[in-house]
Amino acid sequence: MGMSFPLVSMCGSYHANKDWYSRCVSSWNRVRGVERVLVLDDGTLTDADRSRIESHGYEVWSLETVNEQVEPALRSYPALQALREKSALFRKIVDPNILFAEEERVLFMDSDIYVRGAVELPSDAPDLLYTIGDVSGYRGGFLLPLQHPVTTGLNAGFMYWNPSIVDLGFLNELAERYLLQIDNMWWTLQSCWAAVAGRIDWKGAFDGRDVCNVSGLRKRTPAEVKSNTTKWVGESAEVEDPAIIEEIVDGASIVHFPGPGKRWMQDFTTPREDPDDIHTLRWEPVENANIVERCLLALRMAWSNRE
Repeated sequence: MGMSFPLVSMCGSYHANKDWYSRCVSSWNRVRGVERVLVLDDGTLTDADRSRIESHGYEVWSLETVNEQVEPALRSYPALQALREKSALFRKIVDPNILFAEEERVLFMDSDIYVRGAVELPSDAPDLLYTIGDVSGYRGGFLLPLQHPVTTGLNAGFMYWNPSIVDLGFLNELAERYLLQIDNMWWTLQSCWAAVAGRIDWKGAFDGRDVCNVSGLRKRTPAEVKSNTTKWVGESAEVEDPAIIEEIVDGASIVHFPGPGKRWMQDFTTPREDPDDIHTLRWEPVENANIVERCLLALRMAWSNRE
């Protein structure tokens, strides 16, 4: 039997009212080893939203409740505090690490993740495990990947980590130097996690055959998605054929539907063929980006900052 851990997610009224939300969250009880499920209110949940989420047996923590614990811990980190106030996205990295500092592991899941069958997290998990998404998903000051080691292709939707690896002082430095001055905060969370990942030796990515990101499909074939390939360039046609999605999710236990992937949720939030057999999620070690990749990332970040 592996260790138990909290499963943390964050939700707002916008997502809570989507028809796919309850399909996704009701599948989370298939994850073994979860000691409690905690949904952080992004500040917009209504009482009705809250009771719907609680009907799954989950705890919902209001922004006020979380702030009572988190804000005192951020007093020495003004830039990080400002970043967390500027974008709720940063509560996904800051809050669990303060709330669960004593835990050995935390599992974070985005609202748009569906669990297709019984799974357990690997007992030999490194200090950080994340999913591979599309390479372009970083934003922030373009010097970040030149001045700090980073990993490529990190998607922050499904993360399993040891809270002791996240140093609030380092996050404060990232906030001050590379993140606070960005107007569009989309994708800055991934950059932040990629820099945290760059500093730790023992890290990995979930096997794309088990944890599948329905993303980057304009560049990647189903085989490339399953093999966790990140591509810098490729075709840009929208995927229209459900058979392509079928091939990607076939056999997977965890499916994340970020952004444009939402259109496939109606058809593909379905259990595995063997929903009751426990599959242990596989993973592979990851290396930091090499100098060419870091330069490419810097260019891409400089480009996306114009938006």
